[in-house]
Amino acid sequence: MRALLFLALLAAPALAGDDGYEDPPAIQRYLAELQLGDSLEDVQRIYPPAQDWPSHIDPRGRVTRYRVERGYAKSFPLWTHAMLLGFKRGRLVDIHVIYNSSTVIRVFPVEVPTFKDGERGVEWRTSIQVLEKSLYKRID
Repeated sequence: MRALLFLALLAAPALAGDDGYEDPPAIQRYLAELQLGDSLEDVQRIYPPAQDWPSHIDPRGRVTRYRVERGYAKSFPLWTHAMLLGFKRGRLVDIHVIYNSSTVIRVFPVEVPTFKDGERGVEWRTSIQVLEKSLYKRID
């Protein structure tokens, strides 16, 4: 559960302006013992490969994406099923962790009404939802 709270804090959006914050809160760049900006060698030092990691180049952003599953690495976090890692120019730019627990975390955009310079409008904000899957199962 502590890992889920940490994940929720990682995904929290930087707030500014009329939200009551003078400066936006810092968003951590760490997840699963990795940090954005790490090299492939840094990642492989933390999770030594047991075999070659499957990869492909995403044509939309020219990002090289690696899929790392439990059997592909000699050490791996117990609470994860897989990690999808994106590298651009040799640096980690995208960390996607697939968990294998009954807790589900959803991150999605939400429209928030605003009032700036005398005009009403809408801004997009990031929303995080944490669900316990077992509580949503139907018994009847």
